Amino acid sequence: MSVDKWKQADVGKGRILDKVIGAIEIQKTAPNLRNNLVAWQNRFGHKNRSHRAILDANADNALGRTFEQWFFDFFKDSSTDEEAFESFRKLVGNRYDLIAYMFFLKDWKRFMPIAPTTFDEALRLLGIDLVTAHHCSWQNYSSYNEGLLAVQPS
Repeated sequence: MSVDKWKQADVGKGRILDKVIGAIEIQKTAPNLRNNLVAWQNRFGHKNRSHRAILDANADNALGRTFEQWFFDFFKDSSTDEEAFESFRKLVGNRYDLIAYMFFLKDWKRFMPIAPTTFDEALRLLGIDLVTAHHCSWQNYSSYNEGLLAVQPS
């Protein structure tokens, strides 16, 4: 996404939205790149796409600016992780897959993407008492990441 090249003056121009959408909509033709945790394809209609709010922001200048400012602030560490999580959740709804994917893009060593139904079963098998499906919150996501770190080999 070339975040290091983003400037405050880019906010509102659509360039940041394009970069973020490109990071979500990774095409199969790209060598060794996949994004299978965020439902971005239009197979089940636009309203079922995880990132539809971001796509819709392309047609609404004010909303596009709001999203671009959020992305700029988030990737430039202008807010706490909890504040960023909750403010993004207000923008996109309880789209756990999308929110977690943004955090993963920001720092893949600290944050993991999530597919709640699939991961809930895996957490249960690992003996981790945590349910993520229909529990989209910073506290829940933090617990999820802590649980994954706890079962990783040192």
